[in-house]
Order: sequence, then C-alpha cells, then structure tokens
Amino acid sequence: PDIQADYSVSSNQSGSQQIQIPIGQQTQPKELQPPKKPVATKTKEIEIKDGETLLAIANKYHTTVADIMALNPSIKNENSLRIGQKITIKYIPDEVWNKYQSDLKAYNHQEAVKAEEAWKAEQAQKLNDRIKKANEKISIAKSQDYAKYYDFKVDQSSGNIIVTLKADRKLGDMRSDFRLPGGHLREMNPDITKKYTPDTIHRFGKPGQPWRTYDWDACEAKKGDSFIISPDKMNPSQGFWKDLVN
Repeated sequence: PDIQADYSVSSNQSGSQQIQIPIGQQTQPKELQPPKKPVATKTKEIEIKDGETLLAIANKYHTTVADIMALNPSIKNENSLRIGQKITIKYIPDEVWNKYQSDLKAYNHQEAVKAEEAWKAEQAQKLNDRIKKANEKISIAKSQDYAKYYDFKVDQSSGNIIVTLKADRKLGDMRSDFRLPGGHLREMNPDITKKYTPDTIHRFGKPGQPWRTYDWDACEAKKGDSFIISPDKMNPSQGFWKDLVN
C-alpha cells in the first residue's frame, strides 16, 4: 500500500535534493520517571541451612532482617538461627527485582546526564558573562586612550584579558593604569618572578633583623611583553586627578 508522509526537502550547494526526516516524526527521547521500588508480597517457607544468616537470606530474597523477624516472633536474636529451623519470609521475585534495578540504573544515568548538561550550561553562561565584562573593561580602557600603550585581547577560553605592551612600561604604571590590586600581576602571570628582578627595599625592625621587601612595581617590562589580567580586577583609571575632574 502507498504510504503518504510530509517530508522536508532541501538542496545542497551542488543542487541535488536531500530528503530529511519526515516532519512530525522527529521525536525526543521519552524522559524516564523514577521507578517505584517493588514491595515484598509473595510468601514462602524456607529451611535454615548450615552457615546461613538472616542478613544473607534477606539479601537473597530482597527483603530486610527486620521484616523477617517481624514475620517470625520466635526469632529473638538474628544470630540464634538453628540448622533445619523453618521460617516464613515475604520476598520479591528475582525478575521483578532485576527489572527494578535496571530501571533505576537507567533513571540514575539520565539524571546524571541532565546534571552534567546543566553544569556545562551554567559554566558556559559564566564564561559568556566574563567575556562580556572583559570586553566592557577593554572599551573603557580604549575610551581613556590606553590603546596608545597597550593592545587588548580577550582569551575566549577563560574570559581573561590579555594585555600586550606597545612600548616599554613599568609594572607599577600598568598596575596604576588599571587599578590592579598588589600582587595581581604576579598571581595571574607566575613567570614574572622568573623574567623580572625587583628592587630590594630594606627597612629596619628589631636589632639585627632587617625587614626586606621587594618592589615589583619598579620592574620595567619590554615592548611586546604580554600579561593576563582578570576582568574582575581591572578598573581602567586615568589617575587620581583626572578621575576626580571627570
């Protein structure tokens, strides 16, 4: 018999037509619902064998030690079973229990996938927000004529700002230009401690115990040197007096 269906047809660049999935037949996978744990309803009498424990019996028949003892008031202690002793249990058949375990595994996998997708979406949104903030900070810096001294670029994988010097410039001047907190350049660019040598400042504290500090701001970076700056910490400034006037 003839079967009629509405198909969407498209043409590729060579002009040949491609038949796609029939319209109306593109279905999403059915979302699984949490399976309901089966209840032990079937009853049977079993005889205790050598080495058997209530816990082992409960696990074998998918019930609990407490339920077995409730059905058998004569059992006062779960460790006092006798070989040949007969007890009554309510149990879940293996096929019912196995299906429940299979459905539970599928449901848990589905939920894990959903959680991972939600996490990835959240991380992507955070990155997009960070990239947006980085571009905004770069726009502010350019509006303050800092493009004369720096080239700016956004790292799309982290959202950090990459600043490249167009001329030699001290680290302290860069820190002042962008109002960076002390230590931020070294935190974001660990190679600074290998590439530059800071001035040493000696201050005297207790007798025989001079304080020694390092002036990283005095280090002069060279044209072409690049630095990573967090958009959260970068706040372009024209300096105290110009900011006060503006």
